[in-house]
Amino acid sequence: MTEYILLNIILSIAVAIYLLKLYGKNYNFNNSLLAIVITSVFHLFFIYFDIGIPLSLLYGPLTYFANNYSRNNIYPLEKRIIHTLPFILFGIYYIVVLFSGFGQFRLSYYILYFISTFISLSAYPFAVYQQMKREKEGPDAKTTMLLVQLNVICILNALFILFLIVSFFKTIDPGFEPRLMVYALLVTSSTLISLYLYRSYFGKKVTILNGDLGNDDNTLVPQTIWKRYQRSLLEEQTLEEYAYKVEEVLSQSKLYLNSGISLEILSKKADIPKHHFSQLLNVYMGKSFYQLVAEYRIQYALQRMSEDDNITIEALAYECGFSSKTSFNKYFKEITGNSPSEYRSLKANAYRAVIC
Repeated sequence: MTEYILLNIILSIAVAIYLLKLYGKNYNFNNSLLAIVITSVFHLFFIYFDIGIPLSLLYGPLTYFANNYSRNNIYPLEKRIIHTLPFILFGIYYIVVLFSGFGQFRLSYYILYFISTFISLSAYPFAVYQQMKREKEGPDAKTTMLLVQLNVICILNALFILFLIVSFFKTIDPGFEPRLMVYALLVTSSTLISLYLYRSYFGKKVTILNGDLGNDDNTLVPQTIWKRYQRSLLEEQTLEEYAYKVEEVLSQSKLYLNSGISLEILSKKADIPKHHFSQLLNVYMGKSFYQLVAEYRIQYALQRMSEDDNITIEALAYECGFSSKTSFNKYFKEITGNSPSEYRSLKANAYRAVIC
């Protein structure tokens, strides 16, 4: 019994360290997906050894955060901790019931845990669905599909948890080993994410400068990918013409201020075939569609801030075409090196220094 308690405590500490690492500064969409896979691996291990650490309470928040990161909406640390608070509280509850003097609370722990898990796995997919409906600016089709699949898996898990809750009060013979359902759902979600991350990593392109492949260590690309682009590569002159057309369309029409702008809309407006537009961005310009649009939006924001010192950051974000203030702040700092408020303060201090 002592060894069992010690093992559980060590594993709990490991999960806690993992969570601290997860909610540190290096957060992005791919890392949030990796966190779901790591949680699933932990979960499979715990289920096999009949360890009841409440990892099921993490899937809803992690999927919710993945959806936010895919839209460049980054929550502050305090809010991320609040979303994982049920997991932390039930984790403490579980450590308590491990000790022999509190064994009578074990049944109540599992009942409350399953009820909370059902609520979590039902509520978060609904919140993600509402966010997808509300925000027009979203990720690409493959990323959206993955997020939909993960939320469907959350809902299936919620239905299975509901079955377990009912089985506490009424004997039910499901006709199969319940653990197999859990294994299947965890393995399915992990496989989908792993395939996505694999394709994402090996699908990276490089920027072509003067027709040559750069020697920067950060531009490592598998040879098969590079050969494929060599076979389909447009003439550099054509790419230059396309780039000029895109710049002309964006500068003159200010289409980037439209929050509903998409690659399809811009390619039609610039009269560039969609598959050529993708190659223009990934190979010639070396940036994603949203990075391109964000650059124009931030340049417009800088112009507006120089014209109107009283405009609020939130009003400016929506005027520039961003769907949220968080997304605006993220791209602003990425491009200028400062947040909008920091930039405004630096500008004001510079002005005061000049007149003084």
